Amino acid sequence: MDGLFIAVEGPNGVGKSTTVNRLASRLRGLGMAAHPTTEPTDTPLGRLIRTSESTLTGRAMALAVAADRTQHVDKEVEPALAAGQGRPPALDQVSIPGRVAVAVLDTDPRTWFLSVYVPSRDRGADKTTRKEMFVGSLLKLLAELPAGPHDHLVIGGDYNVIPADHDPLHPGFLPFEFGLLDTLHARGFVDAHRHCAPGVQAYSWIGRTGAGYRYDYFHVGSALSGRIQACEYLHEPRELGLTDHAAVRLDLDIRAVRLSCRNPAEPDAISLF
Repeated sequence: MDGLFIAVEGPNGVGKSTTVNRLASRLRGLGMAAHPTTEPTDTPLGRLIRTSESTLTGRAMALAVAADRTQHVDKEVEPALAAGQGRPPALDQVSIPGRVAVAVLDTDPRTWFLSVYVPSRDRGADKTTRKEMFVGSLLKLLAELPAGPHDHLVIGGDYNVIPADHDPLHPGFLPFEFGLLDTLHARGFVDAHRHCAPGVQAYSWIGRTGAGYRYDYFHVGSALSGRIQACEYLHEPRELGLTDHAAVRLDLDIRAVRLSCRNPAEPDAISLF
């Protein structure tokens, strides 16, 4: 997924630079990388264009602007993107990108959500390798996140693993599968259900023999762990046959940032001047 490109347009002297710098400061305060820049650029060629607006016209001006933009992209924009600025988590680095999705909510504090569907496997080598590669690439992605998104991240989904202290401890799980939950814990992510119900063995999937497995989770970053209010498994979707998994509900004490807007159904005020 690409980052966000924001363009601020307007005539000279109306405060575009001030607006851009304030916006960049706000984004950085939310834990996001921001790279403000201008066109014409603040290079000798860009400054020449600015000081020659009354003399450069037509094709000459178009060629100068094109040259300035080409240098801008080559020397500033592309290096900034290559360094990771202006981009959310690089989900394409996960071995199966379609099994992860990210959303950033405009909340106070700003909150990142990562939905995960870890591949299942059987005893075959191919599926085991596929699952191990996915888990490894997911953990690598988390390790490379900046501190702001990392600590304000909520991870949820079907992990297709159980913890090492699962009761009963079903056979057949490999160290890398236990390692997924162990690594999340080591990185400061809080198991939301265990936080709310310590010592309770919950199940989210029931096998044909009636054996229960806890496959589905919410993990909350360290900056949000104090905001966990509730987490529970809802078995109605599974019992109704809508899915073979229970749903998981997480309540967080975060406030949505709402835009101030007028009700469009209200009549417009009549102004005499």
